[in-house]
Amino acid sequence: MDRAENEQNGPLKLLLVANYLPDRWDSMNRFADMLARGMSTRGLSVRTVRPEPIVNPSGKSAKGLGKWLGYIDKFVLFPPALAAAAGWADVVHICDSYNSGYVGLLKDKPVVVTCHDLLAVKEVLGESTDCQSSPLGHVLRRWQLKQLQRADAVACDSVYTRADVERLSASPRRFSLHHIQLPIDERFGLLSRGETMQILQGVPQLDRAKPFVLHVGTSHPRKNRAGVLRTFALASRDWDAQLVLAGEPLSAEHVRLAESLGITHKMLVLVKPSDLVLKALYNAAFVFLFPSTFEGYGWPLLEAQACGCPVVCSTCGPFPEVVGDSAQLRAVDDEEGMAEDILKLKDDASRREWILRGSQNIKRFSIDRMINEYISLYRALCGEENRKAND
Repeated sequence: MDRAENEQNGPLKLLLVANYLPDRWDSMNRFADMLARGMSTRGLSVRTVRPEPIVNPSGKSAKGLGKWLGYIDKFVLFPPALAAAAGWADVVHICDSYNSGYVGLLKDKPVVVTCHDLLAVKEVLGESTDCQSSPLGHVLRRWQLKQLQRADAVACDSVYTRADVERLSASPRRFSLHHIQLPIDERFGLLSRGETMQILQGVPQLDRAKPFVLHVGTSHPRKNRAGVLRTFALASRDWDAQLVLAGEPLSAEHVRLAESLGITHKMLVLVKPSDLVLKALYNAAFVFLFPSTFEGYGWPLLEAQACGCPVVCSTCGPFPEVVGDSAQLRAVDDEEGMAEDILKLKDDASRREWILRGSQNIKRFSIDRMINEYISLYRALCGEENRKAND
């Protein structure tokens, strides 16, 4: 009887390896926290470890000097701490494949790695994904891909990413490969109109009497903020609306583009809004516009739908599998088409139909399902390790 199945031996002990906080990968940290809460609720004994900002105590952004200090924290100081922590665990789960370099430290433990995307790796290998890397970044990405293939199991959020892992892995493949969907973040959901307006009173720049188009993201090229600006400019030529950009500040290039399009006075940039404000924005938005060029999954699409907001997005990578027929999809360069789709939502019946489709779609993305699938994977790996030890 394996240790996962023998309840008398106590709960399965799970070590989660999370991201270095100064890197500011908020979605990856949310995923690790979601796993920790879900597994603890299901009776597993869970510990989370991550590289600590020791050499970089101020938590500077991972750029310039902060980047190099971060390398010391992540690749010099953290490995011994991880190896020591792993001695306690039955199974180790590296929550982001860009940390797969740690797999080699865990030779005596079954290791699961979640791969959210391989976009930066694909760019290094010559495929255009709008993810530029430095010369050192090229070395790191190739090393991470090599180490990823040493894991016992790799779980991918999307079929799209799973296909990338399968295609780019050396043959024969030693790890098992799985598709385990991300669930909807429980922080997002429907609010009453009164609750929404009360929260948005804290955003005085927003004209709550006007409809607004919402985009959530950064100025990273693959987020295609330029496409957001151009699409909004087309849609708002004869429509009195606002554009709300939530996330990072606009780049100087995007500021110049907005000025040239004559839409600066219609725009509102909200830098790092709180979860509550973001939830209210999703609930109040006329439409969520997300024309990314490259993604590994598309969590914001589901967040918007969970809050009752219709979605217009590109046909980028995994988006068709995430939203199916519950959103209006266009080729990423069809900005006129996206503007037309936005304006179609001015018809109340059409807008209600797309909201209903979104509410039906999100039922596919259950946190219980994700937790169950990962627990099954952990148990299978622990059982396999015991069988190997007994051979």
